[in-house]
Amino acid sequence: MKLYPYITAFSLSAILACNTIPVSANSTETPIVLGYTLYGTSAESLKVTQPVMNQVSTDNFFFYADGTVEGDVPNEVLSYSQKNKIKSYAALSNFNNDTNYFDSELAHNVLSDSGKREKLINQIYNVVIECRYDGVNIDLESINPEDRDLLTLFVKETSKKFHSSGHTVMVSVPAKSEDDRENTWTWPFDYVQLGKNADFLQVMTYDEHGTWSEPGSTISKPWLEENLNYTTRVVDNKKIIMGIPAYGNDWDLSDERNSKMLAWKDINELIQQTKAKPRRDAASGSMMFTYMDKNNHKHEVWYEDETSIKQKTHYTITKNLAGVSVYAIEQENKQFWTAVSSGLK
Repeated sequence: MKLYPYITAFSLSAILACNTIPVSANSTETPIVLGYTLYGTSAESLKVTQPVMNQVSTDNFFFYADGTVEGDVPNEVLSYSQKNKIKSYAALSNFNNDTNYFDSELAHNVLSDSGKREKLINQIYNVVIECRYDGVNIDLESINPEDRDLLTLFVKETSKKFHSSGHTVMVSVPAKSEDDRENTWTWPFDYVQLGKNADFLQVMTYDEHGTWSEPGSTISKPWLEENLNYTTRVVDNKKIIMGIPAYGNDWDLSDERNSKMLAWKDINELIQQTKAKPRRDAASGSMMFTYMDKNNHKHEVWYEDETSIKQKTHYTITKNLAGVSVYAIEQENKQFWTAVSSGLK
């Protein structure tokens, strides 16, 4: 990953080399359809999302323990977005490239120090201004439970800074069906207070199951509805953006080390190669199949097909939400976006 430190507002233009074409008017279409780009996502891949996707969050920025922001500006993606009236967010995370995971101590070190918080807020703000983003997407995960109030304070301070210039603040939060102190993964996220301060909560209604767990649906209907029922009770519906995964999971039942995520666009090829016979799980609404690999290991695969994507996206309409988000661009294809579009009708 090519990294550039963001030091001061005066160094941004030289370091970032952001395109400075005029920003088109923000899309006023409803509902919001947000897509996530990752490091290296090409502007060409955004064409597949059109005309369905109207907002994009570029997952390119992180920070160090002193509050310094680093990342790689996706100039081509931003240029395409601006020309096509796609609202853009700079996603800021506590992802640690050394451990390949979200760093709770890194977040604590910055959130607990007012000077570091201010530095972090100012630096990501400078990125947004210099690169002509429409706002910031705060994506802090694996937060220490005792840092709940500090996270809320950080979002409040960030919102004050960004709102002063008319920019948007979106916060990514794990899905939850109750505010349970015993659930250390979700407790740090105070939906009520975050919803008051941020413009949007991007609720990650995916990863109900993953390669770290037993096999199962990534986003079952009962789980999705349970989480959205709670969220809409405590947060304004029009601040809520639900999530749809553009991936499935493949569990090696003999050796969990071989379990992996599957890009949505690659699943049909795996079905053809293995001559598997997918079936719909009635309880979750998701698809699943099994196959044997060359080592005679049995695999179990769970994923969403076009039908379930349409059905689950439709919760955006039935729950009167602000919109839906997709993680992530380049893992899907045109058929995926057609299903999302159908679900919004």
